[in-house]
This record gives sequence, structure tokens and C-alpha cells, in this order.
Amino acid sequence: MRHHIVYAVALISLAFSSQAFAQPAHEDITGRWGAGMIVAGAMPADDSESATYIGGNFTYGVMDYFAVGLEVGGMKFDRDPGRFDFGDLTGAPVLGIMQLRYPFAAGKTKATIYGTLGLGAIFWHYEESDVLQAALVDVEVEDAFAVKLGLGFDLLIDKNWAVNLEGAYVFSDSETTVRAPALTPIVDTVDTDYWTIGGGFKYFI
Repeated sequence: MRHHIVYAVALISLAFSSQAFAQPAHEDITGRWGAGMIVAGAMPADDSESATYIGGNFTYGVMDYFAVGLEVGGMKFDRDPGRFDFGDLTGAPVLGIMQLRYPFAAGKTKATIYGTLGLGAIFWHYEESDVLQAALVDVEVEDAFAVKLGLGFDLLIDKNWAVNLEGAYVFSDSETTVRAPALTPIVDTVDTDYWTIGGGFKYFI
């Protein structure tokens, strides 16, 4: 009887020690840096022609369910409604980001669903078409404050690499000035909101 009790105590102790040293079911990013790249479609809210957005981001896991970081990117919109070419509008977002993350595991598959909030600026540059340049028309789009709201999904391939999908909406209004010879400059606030939907990869250190 005594031997049975000793064996039972030993098994219970082993079970608790195994739990104490077991790896978490999901991938813990606390204290880890992440670097990612994304290629997405950028679709203006005004239904004008879409563009390709190429961006990169860096994150740091403050805790298992929260990360902060920086996102930078670039895109170029063609401004040619109908048959007229008015030029290209290039945007370069620079955003500080915060992520609320929900990591989970399904069997051997580890993944994370996250919501992201970005605050920062979009740096705009308008390049007039040959038609506008010939008419001495100058278009200036001011850099503007921007807010990003997004939802994403990381599917981990191994401990370090992950495939990423993300969709987001960016809120931004820019003051635009149009100047032409013998005309009073036209100044207006233009809605420069846009959607992004795309994917890429991430590497966690």
C-alpha cells in the first residue's frame, strides 16, 4: 500500500512539474520584435482608381495580447478620370501602431487574430500631368493627420515566420490648393480616405 501511495505522489508531482515547464499552447510574443512586409490594394473612398500599397512594419510585444510598433509605406494613385490625365498622387503613410492580439492554437496550428489602431501622418506629393504643366496649373496637396483602423490575421509557419492577412480603413483629410494663371487659387479640403486589403509575411525575433 505504501508503495502505491509513493507512486501516486510521484506521478502527481511529475504532472505538476510538466505543466509548470510546458510551452504555452499559442505563440507568446512578449518581449519579441517582429518585422513584416505587406502588399495590398489601396482603394480610395471616393471610388477613384485604386493603387498598389507596399508597406513594412515593426512591432514589439509588450505582453502576450498587446504590441506596439511603426508602419511605413507608399502608394501612387493615377488621377485620370475619363479621358483626361491630371497627374499622379503619391502618398507615404507613417503611423505609430497599437495591436490588441488574440493568439490561439488549433492542434499544431498556431495563429493570431488582431485589431490595430494607427495614428500618424500621410505625406502627399502631387505630380501634375503634361497637360496641366502645359497650362501652368499647379496642384498642392498638404500632408495630413491620419487614423488607421484594421483587422488582421497571422498564421505561424514556425516559431519565427508567419503569413499575414490584413484589411484596414485609413481616415484622412488633406487641404488641396489649385493655382492657375490669372485665376484666384482654389483651396478646398479633400477626403483622402482609403481602404487597404492585402497580405504578406512577418518574422519574429
